[in-house]
Amino acid sequence: MADKNLDHDVELHAALPIPIKKQPDPFLQISTGKTSIGGMSLFALATIAILAVVLYGLNAPNDAASTRSAPPSSVAQSSAPAAGGQAAPTAPQTTNNAKG
Repeated sequence: MADKNLDHDVELHAALPIPIKKQPDPFLQISTGKTSIGGMSLFALATIAILAVVLYGLNAPNDAASTRSAPPSSVAQSSAPAAGGQAAPTAPQTTNNAKG
């Protein structure tokens, strides 16, 4: 008798429609459908490309130091002045340009 009621319950449960739970806010729905393999691959490649660019930018050597011009050497300052020019000073000059 118990088996008969159990079978009847299983049949009723199988006959009932499966309730579909609809998301009240469509913006919170995680997926709009199945994503194809091509779409997933494209997303993965785009993610890898963005990460590679960011990590390269973080780890790339800084070229600003090599492109910056070197300060003039003391040998160049003590050389003879050009025609009609004044000789370069041998000691640094300090001026007070502060306004106040």
